[in-house]
Amino acid sequence: MRSPRRLEPEIAKMVKAVRFQLSEALAAAMEGDDSKARKVVERDDALDNLRALVESRVHEALAEVSLGENNRRWLRGILRVAGNLEKIGDYAENIARQAAHRPEDPALWRATVADLGVAEAGDKAVETVDRAIGSFLDLDLAAARGVALLETALDDCYGSGVAAAISLLQREPERASAVITALAILKYLERVGDAALNMAESIIVIVTGERLKLGQYVQLTSLLESCGTDGDVVHFESIWEGISGARLGRVTLKTGETMVFKEGSSRKIEEEMAKHNSWREIAPDLLVPIRARHAEGERAAFLDLFVGDTLVRRLQRPGDASTKILLIERFLARLADLWDRTSEPRETPTSYVRQVRDRLPEVWAAHPDLKALRGQPIRVAGSRIPSLDEILDRLCPLEPGWAPPFSVWLHGDLNIDNILIDEEPRSFRLIDVHRAGPGDYLQDLSVLAMSFIRHPALHENPGLPACVSTVRSFAAEQAARRADSRAASRWSLALARSFITSSRLVLDDRLARRWFLKGVSLLEALTEASSLRSDEEPALFASSKGAIP
Repeated sequence: MRSPRRLEPEIAKMVKAVRFQLSEALAAAMEGDDSKARKVVERDDALDNLRALVESRVHEALAEVSLGENNRRWLRGILRVAGNLEKIGDYAENIARQAAHRPEDPALWRATVADLGVAEAGDKAVETVDRAIGSFLDLDLAAARGVALLETALDDCYGSGVAAAISLLQREPERASAVITALAILKYLERVGDAALNMAESIIVIVTGERLKLGQYVQLTSLLESCGTDGDVVHFESIWEGISGARLGRVTLKTGETMVFKEGSSRKIEEEMAKHNSWREIAPDLLVPIRARHAEGERAAFLDLFVGDTLVRRLQRPGDASTKILLIERFLARLADLWDRTSEPRETPTSYVRQVRDRLPEVWAAHPDLKALRGQPIRVAGSRIPSLDEILDRLCPLEPGWAPPFSVWLHGDLNIDNILIDEEPRSFRLIDVHRAGPGDYLQDLSVLAMSFIRHPALHENPGLPACVSTVRSFAAEQAARRADSRAASRWSLALARSFITSSRLVLDDRLARRWFLKGVSLLEALTEASSLRSDEEPALFASSKGAIP
């Protein structure tokens, strides 16, 4: 087998070609040298061929069965580097093409590029590429951090150039052509910085096994240092469901210790810290202890102590279905205890209809065929079928009448990835609690039920219907126990919300269609049942229209 490290000469050849292309492109644009610019454009095909060669060699190496995980990570890193080098080559070609737009007056052009700082940005771009590839080949994370600083400097160069361009256009509009051309060069140089940073970040893929932004990795290492951990990160595993913009993952150290890492905007992390404080007062035994916090600029992060295992992993294990159902029932009993302690006798408004409306643009964007299906009224066998908007219009005035007569403390996003199982003393812990607060208990239960259905690891699990049925039965039991006569309609509404909004999160059109139509059918059933007396509503929990498939 050919050693993956022996692919370095091909990468070095690409680097040499890209660096030359970038330098020549800048010279052609700055000097207005059409001949040099034409040669840069012509050489771009050769660079594309080099990238194709590297890809072919990498795929050949990846086909080796005996290849270890570290070597596979290295090869994936090479693929990413080659792709970004090709991008830089494309940007160099575009810079060279700007030579054709250079004004005829050399003095005017020299003054314009000086005013916008093009030469300085060009020097920084070349240095950024050099340092990025050096940090990758040496697997030098400290050098990669230097690349991040250079990339930020290139961003600043572009920002300063835009400000200078606006000022120039206001004072000397006759320089418009020169200003626009210089600004285009600056934009391509800024993109060179982005591609170089991507190359430097490839180191993190090799070290941890998963793609992390450099800033996220810096936050992680700073957190580990602050809590006195002496183990290096050997694996990072994203926790499914990350749709909020924050990064959530399980970190494994060389020492064998595991932790939960979350990184996001400072505002969101601070909100979560506040919710942690609230949880500590209400149910500290359900909370994962925080080991460390760190903030840098507009981003912040924290580390939780990872305990036991995730509920998802436990359900994936081979074993008797009844044992898994018992596990879910134990967790639900723990929830019931929490609700008993936090229940307050006050009517709690819900907003399920609004939540569906708010997510519909994303649903339509992800699956336009769904909008064609129910975005407008349709006729079937001569009968008019209302659009989803019309159905929501009918339900909007009804929803306040289904509000729960009490509130309980909610997790706010109770999907199964946010539930951990502590082996000792066999208790449950919750993570990702930034949406916690008082509200409708059926909100958490409908999210939990839907997370069983939509989790990719459980799609083919034969025990899935039983898991979901257990949650539904628990919802009905809680409604009866707490004299919540409005629960059945609200359950259908909450579940419809989960089905419809979840359709935007999958690429499989058939699966998205199935979930979307299930949600719509639940809403249609609600409009048909809206004339029922409140004491008749609980039957909907067991009916075919209200049940979860």
